[in-house]
Amino acid sequence: MKQMIGGRLERMGASIQGDKGGMALVAAEPVSPGMNLLVGKGSTVSGVAFAWKTLLCWCTDDIELASAATDLGFLSFLGTFSLFAIQDQYKNTRTFLLQAALSHIFLETVFEYGLVPRAFEEKAKPRMTWDMLVHHIGSLAIGIYCTRVGGGRFSSGGFLKQGARLACTEITTGLPVAFKAAIKKRRFRGKRRGFFASLMPVAFIWRSLYTLDVLRSFLKEVEKCGGRKAVPSKWTGAACFGSIVGCNLFWTY
Repeated sequence: MKQMIGGRLERMGASIQGDKGGMALVAAEPVSPGMNLLVGKGSTVSGVAFAWKTLLCWCTDDIELASAATDLGFLSFLGTFSLFAIQDQYKNTRTFLLQAALSHIFLETVFEYGLVPRAFEEKAKPRMTWDMLVHHIGSLAIGIYCTRVGGGRFSSGGFLKQGARLACTEITTGLPVAFKAAIKKRRFRGKRRGFFASLMPVAFIWRSLYTLDVLRSFLKEVEKCGGRKAVPSKWTGAACFGSIVGCNLFWTY
């Protein structure tokens, strides 16, 4: 039997064969725990949301509002769910959470760059701005890094937790969505102006400080694992997390 030192056996595939002497040989093959973390059961949640968003946008003239409202509901749930998933007692939900989050980011990009200009609005330009595109690419990079670093050896520990922590910021998603709708419909005045002026700066300052703390926690986790000797890709991971910090600082500014 082969033993994997420094990791854990997530699943063992065993085969028994008999030889001429009647002896049985048992072979156990360790499977990397990072193998199925990116796409799995959690991805079905994003898939269903994507399917209904596509149908809704196909049946309405206000595609922007329909897609934004669908995404807002999904991300509000995701952000709230992550507040519990980062707690140790619910750590077994982190894989499901990241699968749902990463699949949503990928499918949202497909929607904006694939379906909108080809199926709904001919010759329409994607509404996803460059900063949101950087945010999506950075988020996908973080997901891949957190689940694959060290060949998957660290994917059940602190790295996966830091990836899940970033999803907590989605609880503020309703603010920019509502703000954009108010501007578009020319309703950004009176009490609405005061509401956004007082709450949005607080929310985005918190996002910036929180994501910066996640980056710091990631670097501390690397040191706990043995530093760059154990995790040679330390600065690659830092760049991935840093892209999200940069986006939040840009939005706050």
